[in-house]
Amino acid sequence: MLRVLLIIILFVSVIYANGKRLTVQLNWKYQYEFAGYIAAIEKGFYKEAGIDVILKEYDNNVDVIGDVLSGESDLGIYGSSLVEIGSKNDNLILIANYFKRSALVIVAKQDILTPNDLIGKKIMASGFEMENSSLATLFKKFGIHKNDFTVVPHTFGVNEFIDGEVDAMTAFVSNQLYFLQQKNTNYNIIDPSNYGVFGFEHNLFSNKDFALHNQDLIRKFVDATKQGWDYALENPLEISALIYNKYSKAKPIDALLFEANQIKKLMMPNVYAIGSIDNFSLEKYVSDLKNESLISKEFNIKNILFNYINAQSDIFTAEQLAYLSTKKEITMCVDPDWMPYEKIEKGQHIGLAADYFEMFKSKLNIPINLVITNTWDESLQKAKNRECDILSLAVNTLQRREYMNFTKPYISYPLVIVTKMDKLFVTDIESIITKEKIGVVKGYASYDIYSKKFPEHKLVQVANVKEGLEKVRRGELYGFIDTLPTVGYEIQRNYINELKIAGKFEDMWQLGIAVRSDDVMMLEIFNRLVDSISVQDANEIANKWFAVIYEEKIDFKNFWEIITVVAFILLLVLYRQMQLKHHNNELNKKQKELELAKLEIEKSFNTIQRLIDSTMEAIFIFDNGICKDVNVIAVNMLGYASKDELIGRQMIDFVADPFVETVKQYFRESVVTPYEIDVLRKDGTTFPALVQGGFIELGGKQIRISTALDLSEIKQRDKLLFQQSKMAAMGEMIGNIAHQWRQPLSVISTIATGLKFQIEFDSFDKKEAMNDLDGLNNTVQYLSKTIDDFRNFFKSNKFKTEFNVSEAIQKDINLLSATFKNNFIRLGLDLDNSLEISGYRSELTQALLNILNNAKDALVENNVNEDDRVVLIRTYKKQNAAVIEIADSGGGVNEKIAEKIFEPYFTTKHQSQGTGIGLYMTYEIVVKNFGGHIGVKNKEFIYENKPYFGAVFRILLPLSENQNA
Repeated sequence: MLRVLLIIILFVSVIYANGKRLTVQLNWKYQYEFAGYIAAIEKGFYKEAGIDVILKEYDNNVDVIGDVLSGESDLGIYGSSLVEIGSKNDNLILIANYFKRSALVIVAKQDILTPNDLIGKKIMASGFEMENSSLATLFKKFGIHKNDFTVVPHTFGVNEFIDGEVDAMTAFVSNQLYFLQQKNTNYNIIDPSNYGVFGFEHNLFSNKDFALHNQDLIRKFVDATKQGWDYALENPLEISALIYNKYSKAKPIDALLFEANQIKKLMMPNVYAIGSIDNFSLEKYVSDLKNESLISKEFNIKNILFNYINAQSDIFTAEQLAYLSTKKEITMCVDPDWMPYEKIEKGQHIGLAADYFEMFKSKLNIPINLVITNTWDESLQKAKNRECDILSLAVNTLQRREYMNFTKPYISYPLVIVTKMDKLFVTDIESIITKEKIGVVKGYASYDIYSKKFPEHKLVQVANVKEGLEKVRRGELYGFIDTLPTVGYEIQRNYINELKIAGKFEDMWQLGIAVRSDDVMMLEIFNRLVDSISVQDANEIANKWFAVIYEEKIDFKNFWEIITVVAFILLLVLYRQMQLKHHNNELNKKQKELELAKLEIEKSFNTIQRLIDSTMEAIFIFDNGICKDVNVIAVNMLGYASKDELIGRQMIDFVADPFVETVKQYFRESVVTPYEIDVLRKDGTTFPALVQGGFIELGGKQIRISTALDLSEIKQRDKLLFQQSKMAAMGEMIGNIAHQWRQPLSVISTIATGLKFQIEFDSFDKKEAMNDLDGLNNTVQYLSKTIDDFRNFFKSNKFKTEFNVSEAIQKDINLLSATFKNNFIRLGLDLDNSLEISGYRSELTQALLNILNNAKDALVENNVNEDDRVVLIRTYKKQNAAVIEIADSGGGVNEKIAEKIFEPYFTTKHQSQGTGIGLYMTYEIVVKNFGGHIGVKNKEFIYENKPYFGAVFRILLPLSENQNA
């Protein structure tokens, strides 16, 4: 018996010797937020690393921080406030960060658009969320205090918001949004990240004592967890079913799948390595906390980072210092022509990288000597030949790792493509690389990576950036690929109005220092130097070198061409399949051959089906108004469970009632132009969509292929843009108030002073005093009227009304009269007082004020002679439209940019003076809200018998029905 007992004890001891146990305290219930850990357990990744991991689900009695610091749990998961807690507790160590932005947002009623709109409202939230989170930072940024609204305790449900008991509530984008959508509830989201407030969520941490004694174990755990997250993000359906069946049924599988999609957006695995800590972003976050006095100004974030757990107060270890003391010099090769990153000019290293290396030299105290080269390819060759110890700036690629090691990246920027101004927007590298000649610099990592990824590429290697851009300008290349700062630097200096950035790709160029592979100690030293870079140092260097304007457009033309081709190919495949079935009935002797052919066709069909399922548009195939097939996007967009639920339904089953007759008409008349309707989901809710369709004959039948693009996000963006435009106009109006009030206030001051003198010198004249008081009262009445005029401008109309065009223009003139007078601008009017239109009066006021303010700015900024500053406003009737013409003598609009002035965010002013949304919102108001037209031309006009030249804006607005009648 004793021998058996000893054998059992020995067996158990062997098991624990080969595998170490780690307990992880979660900060919430089992759900997809912890899918990476669950996948690592269930798929054996922890077991392969020799770790036995136990996950501890959260309950209301758990203190996550306290459990880990006391040793009751080895590791824990916590939110962004971990940084604040760590700044006050030296025993806390941050090991990994998984969510690169906060999942915590505010869900509000649709009329609540900005944080300021929450003032005076009732919000459901936990006290912690309002005091120690990214939301708390957002409120401080807007100067909003917790007393400015009413906070009620959070139930962590959504019924209170749906029932209208609260105006807003805190929510996690991965949780509550799903249930709101299931309930068909309309809402608006206030996301701190949209206002530049980024939180660090889902942080893995431990206590310092445990981390010090188990560093290898923790690193193995982090690596295995990354494997788990990789698997979970690639297999959301499998892991969702696993969580539901084995861990928790609190959320249905559909909700877990929704959460999986949101989690991937929060983790951004295509940009950041899973679990990595971005030191620059983290230091920026800490800097914001310091500015808000949430943590001490003396706190150093590196004190709580696992990667620095053994770091001394100095940068280098004793062993590294000993190495440096024997090193006489470090030789360095650079890219001789890659500004603003770096360049060799007159034998000197200049540019962004050069500034970083000046900092490095001061910390090394040994010389870094530049090896002169003429091309980047020559620099790479010298690195291979060991003629230089390091490359100052390089991308880590498989080929280069044969002879170089790489530090952590210290510069990271997106990859973009440059084209001529007339080329369309490029959505991704795949859409262009096999069709057009694209330039890349010889030896750059972009060629190595893309040439292998796309074997049929048409990449052309050039000597340097300037040669590539010049070939694009001459039309020898369709485009040129490089990083955003590089091409922006060259375009702004040499190719304004000739070249543009026509696309930004998801790829981020991570640039570090390349160190010869036979010197590991030098690699460690330069990694230490990269870690020593502060956010302030990085910002100062970046601000010195970078400035670029990025232009982006949506290429709908190319999109419809692709859809047409795909649809045509699909119909050809369907037609061929029908032919095969017909021959199959007639030719029994060739049954086997036909079956084989059928299999091949089905294979091709499946390939095409996968292609159309990868689009962002819903695709429908109708036969005589009956749905015959759809893609997966249509199933998801309309909220159905499968294609079978849609096939066999009538076309009108997918259309909201007000648009049924419109769609029927488009079907009858075979109209192929795009148009907007509201599409009907399975649950009865609707959403705006851009739809288009066309007929094609197939098997003697007229088959219609229709597509639908969800416009919900675009509509929401337009709403926010309108609000932004209104806020910008408010700024203009504040200035106008000051101008309007200056003269009346001067009159009041003069009268008051005169009365005071009369009283002091006993010369008080009652009659004269009464006259002065009458003047004072008239002036006050004028001020009151001015306030009413401005208040009416800011007031939002809720209903359309009929109003007189001339009266609306006169109101605008009253608002701007003082500003025009102070800038010596004469205003001419030629108005038809009979014109009546229907719409929102305040919107027309805003549209006209945008044009008039721009006219004022043009006259002042172009230094037009004060005697020649004229703005002329004419109104007249033309057919069934009211015409408003606004002309100024400012010299006109540059012909090269005239077509762009109504585009969003396009501005000819300095960034500090213009946002580029004024004329865009004027266009939106005139065209979309009034159904009118607006254009601009440079032309000569006559005022008071004298000719002037400038921009003439012409607005056509439909007359009201009464006038048309």
